[in-house]
Amino acid sequence: MPVAIRSGVAEPVWFVLTAIVFLVLLRRGQRRATPAAVLVTGAIVVAGSLLLPFVLPPVADDPGTGGPGIDGAVNPLINLGDDLRQGGDVPALTYTTSSTQGVYLRLATLDKFDGRQWEPADIDPARTHDVAKFPAPTGLTSAVKRRTLKASVQVDDISGRWLPVPYPASRITGVDDDWKWVAGGLTVRSRSTSASGQHYTASFLDLKPDLAQLRAATPSPVGMPLDVSVPTGMPAIIAQTALRVTANATTEYDKAVALQDYFQSDGGFTYSETAPVDQHYDGSGADIIAQFLQKKAGYCVHFSSAMAIMARTLGIPARVVVGFQPGTPASVNDKRVFQVSSHDLHAWPELYFAGIGWLRFEPTPGRGVLPTYSDPQAVDDAINQGGGTASPGATASAGPSSSASDPGGASAAPSASAGAATATDRADATPWIVLIVLLVAIALLFTPAAIRAAQRARRMRAVARGRDPAGNAWAELRDTARDNGWAAPDTQTPREFAERLTVTLASSAARIDGLRRGVETTAYARAPGPIRVEDLRSVVKAIGASTSGRDRVRAVLLPPSLVARVRGDEE
Repeated sequence: MPVAIRSGVAEPVWFVLTAIVFLVLLRRGQRRATPAAVLVTGAIVVAGSLLLPFVLPPVADDPGTGGPGIDGAVNPLINLGDDLRQGGDVPALTYTTSSTQGVYLRLATLDKFDGRQWEPADIDPARTHDVAKFPAPTGLTSAVKRRTLKASVQVDDISGRWLPVPYPASRITGVDDDWKWVAGGLTVRSRSTSASGQHYTASFLDLKPDLAQLRAATPSPVGMPLDVSVPTGMPAIIAQTALRVTANATTEYDKAVALQDYFQSDGGFTYSETAPVDQHYDGSGADIIAQFLQKKAGYCVHFSSAMAIMARTLGIPARVVVGFQPGTPASVNDKRVFQVSSHDLHAWPELYFAGIGWLRFEPTPGRGVLPTYSDPQAVDDAINQGGGTASPGATASAGPSSSASDPGGASAAPSASAGAATATDRADATPWIVLIVLLVAIALLFTPAAIRAAQRARRMRAVARGRDPAGNAWAELRDTARDNGWAAPDTQTPREFAERLTVTLASSAARIDGLRRGVETTAYARAPGPIRVEDLRSVVKAIGASTSGRDRVRAVLLPPSLVARVRGDEE
């Protein structure tokens, strides 16, 4: 049922193979089952399950408002591009914060990459993961300066079970026990409750690593429980570009900054939500990113995925996060309120450094805010001044909320962005897969008819060429009668059968009698009797014309003479 109502639940090829095996199991031991019926059933199941998703309305993964809001499904990146391109700017949430700047709010963390897509490593939080107290963020040590801030969030039109939260959160109040934190990315997810309409307060850490800590940090400690592998068979341009861009960097931190600068300014990239769609390279898989590095135009999904993959090729653990930019500040009842909409949906990469943990970077030009620590010259000054959010001139120039910044510049959000690649990669291939499966289903449906037609043509040629004309003619006559619902037992003599045919097909009496005499002569005389192929064709056509409605359809698609022969039935 899931496959019948939603595409992407299973790989089509494996689903088809499973369906075939299942039908074979149904067939086994059922002697009276009609093989043609099994073929028809299989064709209907296979074609219907893959075609229905294009006819039926989409089924959401998570509960939502039912309105035109933002879809925060299991993998929010799947719909991120569509949400960014939708015509209206849909309100997502509002929040107030004790920070002097706005904050990044994450929905999901995507830390698994198989070469085709990014996806969360864990989406099923344990029942003991109470949001009243979060664990310490992965990799963070007491040596890093931090302060605790708060944000009060009012969610508007966001469907799904991911709660928008800052990173790293330490405590959330105002939600029921159904909301739990997810390990690794410290995201928050519910088993059954929608994020729409939730109002809560989140306490979180504002991290302030200094330049010495950043440059001394190693990318991955021994025994780090995260998948930071790079799939084999990736396009060479990805690793080659990463090595070229970071050739002059001496530390892992400097390599991360070099990658960010390459996308922000040095590489000649431009922000575009339409170019990837128009030029057919929308997504986040390795093949898509290879094209993106050549086209140099895309939106946050492409930039975040590209930087994360390239960082992994350099040995730096990286993941992708989907969530919201800080939004636009406004004054409401003399209070500063940040308003976040669908245009603030965003994906960004996070890179891991031992002793500090996961740090957000911003490779997308014209979107988001560059973290303070991505400008080495400004890190210590920002910390000494108590700011630490954004360096002078580091704010992106375009985009709905480019004026707001991230506290501490260290918002590490659980990744969800790479899922868009999967959906798009599959979406690109799905029409061809559906077409192939549909053609196979049609071929299966008409296979019995094709076999029977080939058999008739072979017999007609044999009669015309004098190869056992009596035997072929009489076999075809009997099978045609059986296909059209007539009894034609082998125990009945040619004369008896011909007399029965003549009663119904009086206009063809002379031709039937001619065929009967030819068969009898062949059987009882030394020389074969005369059989005319014209008489055979005429009588076969007359038998078919005498049948109407369902019997005629059955005679073509499910010829009983062929089915009986396959089943081994005796007439």
